[in-house]
Amino acid sequence: DFTCTDPPNPKTVEKVWLNDRSLKNFLGLYWPSLEFRWTDELLWKHEWEKHGYCTSEIVPDVEYFNGAITPARRLINMLKTLKEGEMGPTNHKAYTVTDMKTFISERVLKDKNIDVYISCERASSSYFFLKQIHFCLDKSLNTFISCPKSTATRGYGRGNVPNLIFPTR
Repeated sequence: DFTCTDPPNPKTVEKVWLNDRSLKNFLGLYWPSLEFRWTDELLWKHEWEKHGYCTSEIVPDVEYFNGAITPARRLINMLKTLKEGEMGPTNHKAYTVTDMKTFISERVLKDKNIDVYISCERASSSYFFLKQIHFCLDKSLNTFISCPKSTATRGYGRGNVPNLIFPTR
């Protein structure tokens, strides 16, 4: 187990992609922000500060971001697969969280036993926007595993959201 005692230094993590244009390009391609309000750089900084910093004794910052890219390359056709399965971005059709999770596990990850998290943001009293799709990896950062069960609501309450919109950008 880890404990974080020092606050993360945002300038240090920003140097990762400032010093490596290739890494920044790959991050932009494979790990873009889906949120309208966040730039890609804000997303990466947030993810490092929230998840990566406490693992820095095992996984240095560069490896953390490269670790995100390696499995993401295997997901390169995810958007294409979602579109072909009629689950792609649209402002005119709603999905359920269960349908989205099942589709991703079976058609994208090719393993119906791997469970992903879906994060949503309330758009109105009856609709939610897809905010994030969380993929979990083992400690090698190479193998997809089911995300651990969480008591957090991940932005959509405890039940199944019947009206999930995967908005176009």
